Amino acid sequence: MFNALSNAIFYHGWQIEIAAYQEEFQFRCYRSNFLDYSNDGLAYDNINTALMAAYTFIDREIAIHAILGIIGEWLLTDQINDEEYWNLTNFD
Repeated sequence: MFNALSNAIFYHGWQIEIAAYQEEFQFRCYRSNFLDYSNDGLAYDNINTALMAAYTFIDREIAIHAILGIIGEWLLTDQINDEEYWNLTNFD
C-alpha cells in the first residue's frame, strides 16, 4: 500500500509525493496537466534520498522534453531526416 508521508512538494511545476512502502520510500511525480503519476520504479532507504531522486527524475523529464522540441524542429525544417530523428530520440 502506498502511504503518503509528505504534503505536496512542488518542483518546476510538478507535484512530488513521497510515500513509505513497507520499510522503503518511493516517489510519485505529477505533471500539472496530467492525472497519472510518473516515477522511476525504484525504492529508496530514506525519505531524503527519495526526494532527491524525484528532483533528478523531474530534471531529466524536463531536459528530454526540451531536447525533443529542438529535434522535432530540426525534422520539420529538414535539418535531419527521419532516421536521424529516431536515432536521436531513442532514450533507452
